[in-house]
Amino acid sequence: MMTKDLSWQMQGGLLFCKMMDVNIEKSNIGVLKVKEYLERENYEVKNVSHNKDYKGYDILAIKNRVSIKIEVKCSSRNKGIPDCYSTEFDSDMKFTADYLYIVRLDEDKKPKSIEILSKEDIDKYSLLHKKKKIIKIANKLKTDLKNR
Repeated sequence: MMTKDLSWQMQGGLLFCKMMDVNIEKSNIGVLKVKEYLERENYEVKNVSHNKDYKGYDILAIKNRVSIKIEVKCSSRNKGIPDCYSTEFDSDMKFTADYLYIVRLDEDKKPKSIEILSKEDIDKYSLLHKKKKIIKIANKLKTDLKNR
C-alpha cells in the first residue's frame, strides 16, 4: 500500500486537500543522499533520473574516466529490496545498472544507511525474478483531477 501525505490549501474560499505521493519524495531523498556520498568519494555525479535518454538507472558516476550506472531505491523498511520497474532490467531479466543503492530511512524519513548491491549480486537470481504488468494511468486524467 502506498503512503500518502496530505497538504491543505485554500482556493477561491474553499479548502482543498491535496495528496502528495510520498514515494516520489523518498526517491528524491535517496538520489540526493547517494549523490552526496559519491561526491565525497571524488566521483563526478550526474542525476539522470528524469532524463529519458538514461533508462534503468538514476545516477551516472564517473571517476578516473570510468563510468558506473547506479539505480537508487529508498525504503523505510530495515530489510528487503524494494520492487523495481521493468525498465531497470533487460529482456533476459538482467539488471541494467552496475549497482543498486538502497537508502534506508528512519521513522522521520531521514536517511540512516546505504546498502549496495552489484549487478552480479542481482543477476545471480535473474531466473527467479518475477515481472508484473501494471496499467499506467493517463497523465491527462491526473492533470484534470489536479485542476479540479
